[in-house]
Amino acid sequence: MSLKLIKLGLSNNPTTPKTEDGLFNKTKDGRRFLILQVQDADNPVSQYHTRIISEQFDALGRPTWRIPLANLKESVAKQAIISGEVVTKIVEPFEITSANGTRMVDRYTIAVFGHEMTKTDELGQKVVDPFALETVFLNAGHKPVGSTRELPPRFRGQPSPSGVNDVLVDEHSTIGTADELDR
Repeated sequence: MSLKLIKLGLSNNPTTPKTEDGLFNKTKDGRRFLILQVQDADNPVSQYHTRIISEQFDALGRPTWRIPLANLKESVAKQAIISGEVVTKIVEPFEITSANGTRMVDRYTIAVFGHEMTKTDELGQKVVDPFALETVFLNAGHKPVGSTRELPPRFRGQPSPSGVNDVLVDEHSTIGTADELDR
């Protein structure tokens, strides 16, 4: 599966803080972030999924973008296709609050980007990381129940579709949930 980049923007939650210029959302610790909306590129009627793109602290403790925002914004404007897959796993139960009240759920769905599923081996080659999927879920604040070693089909050695860009979001970017960023 491939993911189409749909939109990059602010959180729809009116209580989420914004920077003074209003161009970014802001975490409690002062980092800026944006919401990236993606969709299954092979299914134009599929639902959208979101991921957080945020600044990270550098070695001196300063917030800094580790991805070129201009490139990301340009790619979103073109609705570029990147490698990735939407993955649903059973996770430790957590609460969801909505207008209908609070309920417990035990499944979490996340858009997993292709670069998140690889690591560099001792020979400097990019290889599939069997622990990567668990890491993606943990970074989003949800601990998978059972094995995460079974890779999604896209990462089982199936070739990328023509034109897929694996390096749009680099391995240093942070993608998580708004809840994680507000902790």
